[in-house]
Amino acid sequence: KNNVEEDQYKGATVIDPITGFYVDPIFTLDFTSLYPTIMIAHNFCYCTWINPEDQNVKLLTHQMYRINNDQGVDHFAKQSVRIGVFPMVLEALLAARNKAKEMVKKHGKTPKGKMYDLRQLALKLIANGGYGMAGAKKGLLALRAISASVTRIGREGIDTVAQVATRPYLPFPRSFVEFADQYHARVKTKDWPMDPMKHKPEEVEAVRMAYLKNRLVESSEQYEKRCQEARAAYPIPRLPDETLEQHRDRILETIDFVYGDTDSIMVLCKKCKTAEDAMKLGKAMALWITKYFFHPPMAILFEKIYWPFILFAK
Repeated sequence: KNNVEEDQYKGATVIDPITGFYVDPIFTLDFTSLYPTIMIAHNFCYCTWINPEDQNVKLLTHQMYRINNDQGVDHFAKQSVRIGVFPMVLEALLAARNKAKEMVKKHGKTPKGKMYDLRQLALKLIANGGYGMAGAKKGLLALRAISASVTRIGREGIDTVAQVATRPYLPFPRSFVEFADQYHARVKTKDWPMDPMKHKPEEVEAVRMAYLKNRLVESSEQYEKRCQEARAAYPIPRLPDETLEQHRDRILETIDFVYGDTDSIMVLCKKCKTAEDAMKLGKAMALWITKYFFHPPMAILFEKIYWPFILFAK
């Protein structure tokens, strides 16, 4: 291999399209600002990266994010230890973009609305540029530990969505279960406001385990219980006069993905005969997956319905 090949790292996942003409509805599940939200959720920053050559850094396991990426294993301090500058900047950019998008809806296709649309696109470009700067081969802001970790989590994320969305009643593969667990190990969240730096370790661990209870998947029974809770909170719609067994069989026969690329999955609904049924199903899936498999601000949104649809090979 030459030096260029050796210096490259693995990028995003692209699921080969199942080409054809589809007369059944297809909906899209889409990550919102995938790479910036990954960096915020995992506190990726130049000031939180733990250089393996620095012997002075002594953090406990629960104080670090451990990312097994293509460059090796990298560690980043969690928010309880130090909040990264990079995530703070990205949070501000995403907040500004959301405000601009609200103004686009308010003003529509007027000149003012078009101006706000250009603004939100510019903010999107700047936010995504953070990942690009870290992934550069050379430069003051080049740090492959960040970029390789972002793409690793992004790949696992789209695989998780594909598995959960298309197999809602089947056991979850262990590799994906382990991946999903890491999103619920973040400290000092809305659900867990405790600051580990100001409390005794045993107090922190007790609160941490209480927070993680029924979120960490340690057995198929625990996973099934958590999925039952998710389905109860965000039920997949049943058709009129449909029994529970018929509903389960219909869902297993109905859902499959036909294409996926980087931050979105296209899901086929074989037996949803109306756009309304497909929208209910897609929105329920998006809420379920976001709440039970990803940590804020990472989120899955129901994007749109395609019906009918022709899918070509890339």
